[in-house]
Amino acid sequence: MEYSESKLKSKVNAINKTNNYINKIVPKIKEVLKDDLKLKVNGQLNKKCSDKVDDILKDKPNGMTIYIDDYSMHHGLLKVKYSYEFEYFSSYEKEYTTNNGYIEEYIYLWSNEREWNESKGDFIIVSTKILDTFKPLKNKSLKSVLSTLNKIKKVDNKIELLNNKKSDIKKGFQQYIK
Repeated sequence: MEYSESKLKSKVNAINKTNNYINKIVPKIKEVLKDDLKLKVNGQLNKKCSDKVDDILKDKPNGMTIYIDDYSMHHGLLKVKYSYEFEYFSSYEKEYTTNNGYIEEYIYLWSNEREWNESKGDFIIVSTKILDTFKPLKNKSLKSVLSTLNKIKKVDNKIELLNNKKSDIKKGFQQYIK
């Protein structure tokens, strides 16, 4: 995958900014959930808990959309989408132009155990468990990302050379080795 340095730098900064924000708010949200996690019959957070979480999420960075998706009766999911700008040279327009990229991250906060209820003809939530699977997201430097991309490019080149060598060996034997 080819990246201009401007796009890659913008993307790395956006991911690191997103990671920092997530690392800051997830522990706070988990504390609220430990104290007040009570779900409505449809699996959504109750108003008291929802309002406390909304207070935590209100001071988000510009360009970030963040909310808890609790519309599934299976789990509660923190969804984060962050828009960032990058500049690139447009060969069509023959000038530098700006475009947007997006970072998305999903963090599972709780899961629900459900059972079939014959009288309601639907599943009901029988228990809810706060998940302890979140590990703080690590930031990467532009230098380490560039290094990794270079390593991937070298491996891709080796694979291409091996595939070419394999094709050369097969010449004249296609019918025999199908």
